Amino acid sequence: MGIISGAIIEFTTPTPVHFYIFPSVVAYGITYDAFMSKRPLRLYPKTSAVLIATALSSAAMAGVALSVLTYSGFFLPEILPMIWFFGVLRDVLLGLVGALIGIKISRTILHIR
Repeated sequence: MGIISGAIIEFTTPTPVHFYIFPSVVAYGITYDAFMSKRPLRLYPKTSAVLIATALSSAAMAGVALSVLTYSGFFLPEILPMIWFFGVLRDVLLGLVGALIGIKISRTILHIR
């Protein structure tokens, strides 16, 4: 999932600086798949498992992206702690919002309680 998503985003999204996207999305996919593969197989995954996997993989994605950008010298050293803190926090929160929206839409379409 991560490699396919990363390749699609890498080659179809017109971004001015994009070299961090592919490794970040791959890290997201690997983390998400690794967590969900350890869960018991069910017809529908539990909401808590999806939210935990999303939070972990969003943090991994943010960590990889911020590592690449930090190593490349995109940030001033004085504000690195603030960028890392708010960057990871923002990614995790937005990932959880996206997961909740996706769960709600899936339940509506599939008529799951």
